Amino acid sequence: MKLKFLFSMLICVFCLTMPVLAFLQETQPPALSPAEIQSRQHLLAESIKKNVALLEAKDYRGFFRSALPPGSIPEQALTETFLKENTLRLQKLLPFLKDCLGRSPELNNDCTKAVFSLQIDARTGLQNRRYFYFQADNWYVDSRPYSEFHAKGNAAYQQKNYAESAKFFKEAISAGIPEAGVFYDASCAMALAGLKEDAFRFLEIAIDEGFDRVRHISNDQDLISLREDARWSKIIDQAKKKQETRAKAEGVNYELLLMFDEDQGDRLSPKIDWEVVSKRDEAHRKRVQEMLDKGELKVGKDFYHAAFVFQHGSKPEDYDKAHQMALKAIELGYDARWISAATKDRYLWSIGKPQIYGTQSTMRDGKWTMDPIDEKAVTDEERARLNVPSLAQAKAGVEARNRELEKK
Repeated sequence: MKLKFLFSMLICVFCLTMPVLAFLQETQPPALSPAEIQSRQHLLAESIKKNVALLEAKDYRGFFRSALPPGSIPEQALTETFLKENTLRLQKLLPFLKDCLGRSPELNNDCTKAVFSLQIDARTGLQNRRYFYFQADNWYVDSRPYSEFHAKGNAAYQQKNYAESAKFFKEAISAGIPEAGVFYDASCAMALAGLKEDAFRFLEIAIDEGFDRVRHISNDQDLISLREDARWSKIIDQAKKKQETRAKAEGVNYELLLMFDEDQGDRLSPKIDWEVVSKRDEAHRKRVQEMLDKGELKVGKDFYHAAFVFQHGSKPEDYDKAHQMALKAIELGYDARWISAATKDRYLWSIGKPQIYGTQSTMRDGKWTMDPIDEKAVTDEERARLNVPSLAQAKAGVEARNRELEKK
């Protein structure tokens, strides 16, 4: 299970990654007159034409400026690194926009759904539940239901309600524009719930969408029920090929990617030799620092990987550096919000202060606890914006782990 991959803000019809937008407050789409619908259809068609032209010309900077509402993404964020990191996603979007040019789009019609979902509904067999709205001559999908369902899926997983967890992850996928980790989370929950066929299907989608961590997948005990199946070796081979190919295409530091994969895989083994792992962690941190000193980390995903490596340090400066790496990843357009919160909490604990988000727990006097924590430092709304479960959900997860201890 991967608890950090907690929702991507891929909400713009013409963009697959961007910072948080201000959302409308309605919980249902407003009623529109025929004239309003016709006017918006015309605006959408004209906007599609303009953005298709920009994508075909590979003017990605112009695309972002055109497709997003003014001020929704800072000009300084449109760095060459950011644009390069998103090139493949934008190229993937282009065929859908071209397809729409030959149609007369209507509200929530198949064309609009295809643009938003990137065929997610067809691959998963899930019913589309996205709430579309129109603003600044562009279409958007409300990401709030996605975030809420994803948090509930994580909470149910922590409480070992795996069937319920799988249900919530599927709800999240139906309600938003999910990124690879959500499919992986769903696969883990399905495997634990005994839903083998669904688990394989969602795992394949996760790998196709970018969750290609070979060591992580291989060691994850959540997927142990799938390993005796003949399809398992094919899944691992698929992940290996995707991992290398995608790293090269996206300009990701491949050496760091493998270290990150090893770091995560180490923590998923059934029996962890912490003496061995600690030495490996130290070697990883030393090597990543060398990469930083030489300027070898270029894209958001590199800094995201570095955040996890330093997160598994042993000193306050390690955790602070991990937090800075997460913030840099976000600055470069990569969704590192959960790890930014987790690194902050871990840093606060390391200097003797209470955590604020509730991402950390520790064993004390034979029980799991989140203390010390300043429960009033941030709101649940702020936690949700960083893809962190609510305080009540986090507490329920800790209580579930303590119940498991009592059974033993």
